[in-house]
Amino acid sequence: METFTTTIDRLSSPPVLFALALFLLVIGLKWRALGSRTGGLVLAVLVVSFLGLGLTDEVFRRLVLDPERLPVLVLVVLSGFFVWLSLYRTRDRNALSEPLLPELAWPGFSCGEVLVALLVLLVVAACAFVLRTPLAAVADPTLPPDPAKAPWFLVGLQEMRGYFDPWVPDLYLPGLLLVILVVLPHLDRPPGGGEPHAGGSPERVPPGLMFVFLFGWWLVWLLPMVIGAFLRGPHGNAFGPFEPWDAARPRIETAAPLSEILRSRLLDLAPPRGPILRELPGIVLLALYFGILPLLLPWWRVTRGIFARTRKWLGGWRFYVATVLVLAIAIVPLKMVSRWLFDVAYFLYLPEWSFNF
Repeated sequence: METFTTTIDRLSSPPVLFALALFLLVIGLKWRALGSRTGGLVLAVLVVSFLGLGLTDEVFRRLVLDPERLPVLVLVVLSGFFVWLSLYRTRDRNALSEPLLPELAWPGFSCGEVLVALLVLLVVAACAFVLRTPLAAVADPTLPPDPAKAPWFLVGLQEMRGYFDPWVPDLYLPGLLLVILVVLPHLDRPPGGGEPHAGGSPERVPPGLMFVFLFGWWLVWLLPMVIGAFLRGPHGNAFGPFEPWDAARPRIETAAPLSEILRSRLLDLAPPRGPILRELPGIVLLALYFGILPLLLPWWRVTRGIFARTRKWLGGWRFYVATVLVLAIAIVPLKMVSRWLFDVAYFLYLPEWSFNF
């Protein structure tokens, strides 16, 4: 048991957990056996076995069964189930045009909605009676709790505040999601504009669309929520799920803006005059990322033509706009990885204009 808990604690380090989640996402989409009934059964056995072993540990049990954190665990498990269900249904293209369950088709769908609403109401009522959530002590502004957690549905945004200024999780990400919802219908090809596949009907889904969606859901939304709810302890330190929180452990902060790392740590140069010249490396990096990279992706051989086929399917301007939106989302985990690996606090550091990114 000690070997198991030690291994899980090491794998729960945020950089390792991100790499592991990305690896499992790629393998899950490439390995079609995962979308079979056998694959789903194996995943269910692994999840139940992990939770069964983990709940025998007192630290893990208090952490996971805490009423403020339990919804995050339920959300992750349900997300995994519905991802498997999607993979299972995409194994058969003919099943995509059929309703998920015959009784959920119209007009019986309204009956299904009522039954699901009643079931959710019963589950919430049972949780209200079973899970004890007493009020904490009276708040003391001179002695804030450490860590002070946001509600479970906002704890992911709170975690992102450790890597960005508050305007990014509070304004940039929600605004970007709204822009994507508005623009997405205009990026779709007109009906009949796609190339026919083996079944004879037009291909309606561009390559890699499921990966993009799951990348955004798992790595941009759920992963920060899991880290913030279960792994972020006192002083902002990361702890494993089986590791007791040590309030005496100090936090060592060595991150610095990209311009300072290049100028002071690598080149040993004096700071230039003016914020534009000082932050020129970050400006050039972001210009290449958003302006040049979408144009080069279709000719990147490492991707085995995925971006080239997507560009052919969407067309030139649609592909460019869609790629910029995807890169705008992908820069969030890239910024987190740059903090973990290279101690980059900001790509752009402009306190003179109250703009840091």
